[in-house]
Amino acid sequence: MLEFGGYVALVLLAVEVWLTFRLVLGKTQKVPYITASVVMAGLIVFFWLGNRVTEITIRSVGTIKTAADQASRYVEEIKQIKTDVESQQRAITAVTANAQNADRLLKELEVKNDQASQQLHELTDQLQAAAKTNERLEIVTRFASTVLAAQADDRQAYDQLQAWEKESSFPYAENAGIAWRAIERNIEFLMLNYKFPWNAKIDPAKLGIDDLRGIYASRKIASGHPNLKLGLLQYIADRSDIAEKSRLQFFIDVMHNDTNLKAIAYAGQGFSKVAHLDARPPALSVFFDWWKENAEKFS
Repeated sequence: MLEFGGYVALVLLAVEVWLTFRLVLGKTQKVPYITASVVMAGLIVFFWLGNRVTEITIRSVGTIKTAADQASRYVEEIKQIKTDVESQQRAITAVTANAQNADRLLKELEVKNDQASQQLHELTDQLQAAAKTNERLEIVTRFASTVLAAQADDRQAYDQLQAWEKESSFPYAENAGIAWRAIERNIEFLMLNYKFPWNAKIDPAKLGIDDLRGIYASRKIASGHPNLKLGLLQYIADRSDIAEKSRLQFFIDVMHNDTNLKAIAYAGQGFSKVAHLDARPPALSVFFDWWKENAEKFS
């Protein structure tokens, strides 16, 4: 099947035959005919050969390129455009895919963030609950240890129980009061008589109040059996040869400063005995108030 150039060549050939016919009939001059024939022959050859001849140059006319060459160039340009379009399409597809992936990842992150926030909220609640439980446990532990210490004659622990009873915010205020009064009653009804074990080389009757103060404050008494203090306090209460004021002031000092609850109770007992006061230890405020009002009455 002829290509476009072949059809053009046939048309030109027909024109050449028609010109030749006119020349024979004498209707065309010879010189123009020859010129036209040369041009026509060149064009026929050019179009008939098609892709094999890419262009032909005619003087005073110019250069003619074949349609095949133009078409080839257009095809290449179209191919390049197609390649660019496909490349751009792939890029657009990649961008779209990335955008879709980004959107999916963003949604997943939002879900995970919500889950993390919920878990954090739950963890915070758990930690707060644990903190409250731990705080409660610490209070219980402190309360129990304070009761045990007070039962072991710790004055500070005993005073703490009394303070807690008056503190409405303390969760075991009522229990603190019960423990404090139980210890108080126990001290009141278990006041025994103790004898101080004097060294055979010492005549205690020759010891004055200052000597007895020194013995009471000595390391031997402090580190010895608790009953040593109690026996010495009872001994001082019975030393009628020592001025009452000196003995009473000694007992007041013990009640102010000693950390042993039993020693304080026995000092209160000695104070009541010397001052003929109807008061039971360890109600310290009673002794302190009474001594402020009556100290000057003793010599």
